[in-house]
Amino acid sequence: MNEKEIAFIICVNDENEFKEALNYIDALNVPEGYHTDVIAVREAPSMAAGYNAAMQSSNAKYKIYIHQDVFLIYKDLLKDLIFLFRSDEQIGMAGVLGCRALPGNAHVIARWDTGKVISNGIPNHTNGYEKIGEKQYSDVMAIDGMFMATQYDIPWREDIFDGWDFYDISQSCEFIRAGKKVVVPWQREYWTMHDNRASNLKFYDLYRKKFIENYHDICQMKWEKNNFAAQEEYEAVKQETRQILMNMIDAGKIDQVCEIFTKTENQGHLVLREIELICKIYMGEKKMGGQTCLYHPGMLFQDVYSDFLQLRHLLQRIEFGYGDVELNFKEIEQKYSTYAVSVVIIAFAHNAKMLYQRLLELYKNSCNIKYGEFLKYQKIFETESHWEQGLEIVKDVNELQIKRKLVIISELTNETWKSVLKIHDKEDTCIMTESIDKNFDIGIVQQAMVLTGNAVKLVWQKQEKLYNDYCKVDIFGNDLEEYIKIFHNTSVPVVWHVKNGYHGTITYSNNITVV
Repeated sequence: MNEKEIAFIICVNDENEFKEALNYIDALNVPEGYHTDVIAVREAPSMAAGYNAAMQSSNAKYKIYIHQDVFLIYKDLLKDLIFLFRSDEQIGMAGVLGCRALPGNAHVIARWDTGKVISNGIPNHTNGYEKIGEKQYSDVMAIDGMFMATQYDIPWREDIFDGWDFYDISQSCEFIRAGKKVVVPWQREYWTMHDNRASNLKFYDLYRKKFIENYHDICQMKWEKNNFAAQEEYEAVKQETRQILMNMIDAGKIDQVCEIFTKTENQGHLVLREIELICKIYMGEKKMGGQTCLYHPGMLFQDVYSDFLQLRHLLQRIEFGYGDVELNFKEIEQKYSTYAVSVVIIAFAHNAKMLYQRLLELYKNSCNIKYGEFLKYQKIFETESHWEQGLEIVKDVNELQIKRKLVIISELTNETWKSVLKIHDKEDTCIMTESIDKNFDIGIVQQAMVLTGNAVKLVWQKQEKLYNDYCKVDIFGNDLEEYIKIFHNTSVPVVWHVKNGYHGTITYSNNITVV
């Protein structure tokens, strides 16, 4: 095993995305004495099989398994990662997004609660958060497969996971079975940008069931065939719709495709998002009558999409400081309209205002007529600035109204409300409940904040505020263990009120008291 070698392992079926990922890998600062290698696996029958083949072919001690659409935007990532591994030989694998406790139904994709990543899945949105405390990492039960770094080789379970789902959760559990830690390190800056599209969850439920059957020794889980039962049919419909629209563009019917997206109910679907944006650019450029256009009559969808993706990549390079800025800008200036540039910035930029100002300066310095065109869009990005200021004002107001204690109950009834009042003042308490009894007078809790939903909704709505806004959490009921898992391995004091001496399915961290 070569202790000074770092191997990047990537399963590839999109050469454009892979090529772009390489640009970011090549720009990383490599620690002195170390060298890197990139292993591309093409035509892999499954993710686990592809990773096994690459792992066995490499002598590198450190291996970083990433998706082809993950861009490593933190240039000192390798230094931080090696420092992490060398600081604790028990750390086997590290990721950028994870969950501290596996949900009882193994639906992990909805329960990432540790780490962070810049994601294109939702425009201008950062997914995840972290609660590290004094340590430089958080122990987790599973990490997302977009980024998985190891310092030991453990075989991937291609015998069970012969597709593209749950290989990452499985591998996390394999490391835990081997007595190694799976962690999410503290990120001084964002390590990764996920240039992702809509996930294909066609077989997600199948592999979720396989996971539960094979890893019940790691965590008590129960198979429930719930909303995911119709997932296969739903996924097929989405992909079929996308293919129909692509075929229409190939046939020169782009105006008809654009007409479809003028209806509100057809807008905002992630799987169709890129086609919708291409149509938006086409209609805008058609109206402007300029010569620089993304689409020209007779173009096939794949050619249009390739140019669209290239614009996205060029803008991302400028935003995150990769490659030659002047060369990247020159290609943008020559190939794309200022309207197309503005649309892509709004849709995909992490910091749209900053990127717009940087490009405005580049257009100005180039003494090109497009500077005047691009300047016209300034109000759009000024509006964003006002919006951000508005958020700050709202945040300041909310700081004055924070409910410092949180109570979680299954149902808000007259009886459960009495239990809450015994230990809390209603004026400084927030209540999370999955349902409200129809006979309960909601008016008596107007001074308290009432949230309705489930554990998944609580995590994704509150995100980092879940750990910053509350000085104490009381959870009532044996059946609310999923909420306990949310606060496992955090610093938030939690009291779990149970019956019949119940203590949960796993041993929880010291911040959780069972009474």
